[in-house]
Amino acid sequence: MLLRHVIDPDVSSRFGQTVLHFAAARDGIEKESDRTRFAAMLLDWGASIHRRDDLLKSTPLGWACRWGREELAELLIARGAPANEPDAEPWATPLAWAIERRLRDHGAKA
Repeated sequence: MLLRHVIDPDVSSRFGQTVLHFAAARDGIEKESDRTRFAAMLLDWGASIHRRDDLLKSTPLGWACRWGREELAELLIARGAPANEPDAEPWATPLAWAIERRLRDHGAKA
């Protein structure tokens, strides 16, 4: 209801993160399917998959990869988010974050 009447799905914080960025990063969500369903709702209401934040210089897909949100990453890619972002900083691409996350999860240093 809020999306329908009040809230811009691309409203951003002072560092340029959108609600879609926060959906990727937020802890405490019990089921990843809830996170993905919320993100799908934002996308259905026009949230941009291309907005880059000012802190991590990343799109929502980059954030999903950074925090290991595989289901959300799959949704964003299915909705057209580019996995290869040639205009991004090399360290801030979804692929770079996914590699960093895998290395971190397996005990190696990037």
